[in-house]
Amino acid sequence: MQPSMLLIDDIQMRTHAAHGAENEYTSTGVWSAEPASRVGVLEAAQHVSLRDNSRVIAEGGDNVVTNHYHGKSDALAILRAHARIEATHESETAAYAPRCKPGTRKSVLEDIMSWTTTRAADASAPPQLRLLWLSGPVGGGKTCIQREVVECCKKQGSLAASYFFSARRADLDNAPPFVPTIVLQLCNTVPKFQGQVEEEIKADPFIFDKSMEIQFERLITRPLEQLGTKKKKNKSMKALKSILNRKSPFLSKGRAMPRIIVIDGLDECRNNKDQVRIIDMLISALARSSFPFHIVLASRPEYDIRTKFDGLEIHHIKLEDYGCADADIELYLVDCLFHIRKRHPSASTIPSNWPSIEDVRKIVDKASGQFIYASTLITFIDNPRRDLVKMFKLAVDFHLSPYSTINPFSELDFLYALSLESTSSDVDTTMLKTLLHGIVVGGGKLETTQDLDEFFRLEPGTSATIFCDLHSIIRIPNTGSKITRHEDSGTTADPIRFYHKSLEDYLLSPTRAGKFHQTLLATHQQMFSLCVHHLLPWSLFNFDNMFFYRPAVTYATSSWIIHASYLLENGDPKKLLCSEEANSISYHIAFRPYVGESDPTFGKVVRFQSSIHETLCAEPGGCISLCEMFLRASEISKTLSLSKMREDLNKWDVAKYVEESMSASHEDWRISCSGDGISHLSQPLKSHCESLMNRVVDDSNIDIGPTATETTAGDW
Repeated sequence: MQPSMLLIDDIQMRTHAAHGAENEYTSTGVWSAEPASRVGVLEAAQHVSLRDNSRVIAEGGDNVVTNHYHGKSDALAILRAHARIEATHESETAAYAPRCKPGTRKSVLEDIMSWTTTRAADASAPPQLRLLWLSGPVGGGKTCIQREVVECCKKQGSLAASYFFSARRADLDNAPPFVPTIVLQLCNTVPKFQGQVEEEIKADPFIFDKSMEIQFERLITRPLEQLGTKKKKNKSMKALKSILNRKSPFLSKGRAMPRIIVIDGLDECRNNKDQVRIIDMLISALARSSFPFHIVLASRPEYDIRTKFDGLEIHHIKLEDYGCADADIELYLVDCLFHIRKRHPSASTIPSNWPSIEDVRKIVDKASGQFIYASTLITFIDNPRRDLVKMFKLAVDFHLSPYSTINPFSELDFLYALSLESTSSDVDTTMLKTLLHGIVVGGGKLETTQDLDEFFRLEPGTSATIFCDLHSIIRIPNTGSKITRHEDSGTTADPIRFYHKSLEDYLLSPTRAGKFHQTLLATHQQMFSLCVHHLLPWSLFNFDNMFFYRPAVTYATSSWIIHASYLLENGDPKKLLCSEEANSISYHIAFRPYVGESDPTFGKVVRFQSSIHETLCAEPGGCISLCEMFLRASEISKTLSLSKMREDLNKWDVAKYVEESMSASHEDWRISCSGDGISHLSQPLKSHCESLMNRVVDDSNIDIGPTATETTAGDW
């Protein structure tokens, strides 16, 4: 048999005493939990001394056991090998990382720092309240804010450690380096902590092959506890507080020992389960009296993170609640642009009025209150080897050139792609694309995920499920409570929307969005067809659905004309000729006065009818059936709106009037319109209308028919 080799860093030998008791001989080893029956490699050996980096080889049978004895320097080297300095505030990346412009983000920074100085000083604070969660949309500036928090804590002497996850680096987008990196920093900031950590690593050199929970327990929790038990057992907290509250000779008067751990970008840890494990690990640590730190954690409000924090009494700061004044972004842009201009090699040839205030405000508008858009544009144009004016113009008008080979917003696209790709593997990509583009053209009228489900004919909860990992780019109303709509406008206080207007530009560009792109023509066709479906009750006289204004029906009644007009102007007009679609819309137009729609909508209908006639009808007087149907419906609507009689007609009377008016011959309808407006009706309905008219005429001489100035097909 081929000999096998077992490499272990330290060996612990066990022997039996005469009374069967277990005596331990420990060379700072890892076998303290082994059964007593194990035979030690150096059993019965005497006067053995192991020094740093000594090696002992024991051979026997088919096994060779090699022992490496590590000293202090080796233990720290092992820790350094598993840590990532690049993830800390002292990394090379941090030296070049963007920061908040002085004078901006003041409110949120003040609130965070106030928490670190007041809450962190309260040793009796409940465990969960010792964690602050800063959440915000993608590109909202969370990392810049966290770097400012780090700097402020450093100045106060309160920074214990930091960790910045990043999806842009393969070694910073996973969990394994997290604990070793925090431990390495605590070795430098917490007195006497390093010695305890070295002892733990020497006791178990394979600690970094084990779970991060075990690493956290042995390299953070246990050393902190041992700092207190070193002198007096069972009084760990008293001793630990004494150490941590002791003023360091390296700190100025009045500064406390480091207590703040800053963690940024937890959502950029690619494994969602690891995100939750880290939160669980931190919450568990905060519950221990021996863990003296407070944690400032920033992330996007992704599903796994926000649901984990639900129900926990943490301190939650939502970045979107602070907003970002357009004036701050405009100031940032102007300062940066003039600074770049001043340093550019061609500065003397740049027009004195560059940049124009109009272009600057275009950028501010696109930024949607988020610095990421403006900072990405500045990074793109800040190149002395490019034509500054041309590059700026390209960036400002980039949304008008979807096929441009130069992309000023590649960094922003990376964030959008990362967000969308992270959820596309778990949901129907086609439906995700449909919903996203529905929001693009919906004008904000579909305000909740419930509205989207109803309009797009989805099972309840589908939209909320599809968007559950996209809360960093889409503002989703709180679905945990009943949605409240304003009585005057029917709108919600917190409608669904994109955080960034630039996301629309991204989705509408085939080269940028890729599989998430959809043409406006395809989107308007989808939306128009769905509007027609929701308008079907008008042609079917389904009154239960016809007059109960659900959000989907409300949207269809007000927005079908927007989508139909786009199709008429940009697509194939023949797609509007479907009999089902023509009937639904025609009956809806005819019923408008009864359901009380506003005159501005009617004005759009009249313009749309004119467009149909001009686009689809070959010659005057020879209107196609669709044109005639819309005209007839409009005339019925006008007749009803001018008639006092409609106040006395019930819904079945109106439905019968519309049905008989739509089916009347062209000649009968023309005669009726030029007279009393009821001569084309069947005798029962005609008699009923006459009785109602006579009742009204007793009070005033009102003619329900159209006046001579009203539009007719002959006028067209």
